[in-house]
Amino acid sequence: MIDWPGGMGVSGAAFEVGQVIGEYEVVGVLGRGGLGAVYKAKHLISQRYEALKVLLPEQLGAADMGERFRREIQMLAALNHPNIAGLHNAFYFKDQLVIPADAVFHPPPRLSSRHQ
Repeated sequence: MIDWPGGMGVSGAAFEVGQVIGEYEVVGVLGRGGLGAVYKAKHLISQRYEALKVLLPEQLGAADMGERFRREIQMLAALNHPNIAGLHNAFYFKDQLVIPADAVFHPPPRLSSRHQ
């Protein structure tokens, strides 16, 4: 689910717009899937916009989800490629793993006249 522009009203959201998560302020929701959500966030010191990826609250109790998320963090940390969003670090916020990564913001795709 993508909620443009402010990210308000997302059910089951891990974080709320305006909430401070570690050194980041959540400014919007970029997307949500069955397992996790990605938020647009601004680093409080550098003022840089980044993406914060987290597991949804209902996934935190699943035995293998935390381990899969840690493996994803380790895999992303080992990659360095211009077409892959870079992982900066990972941290816990209230017992929830958070992945700050490079944010790539694109406007929603426009449909061509033949698809309208």
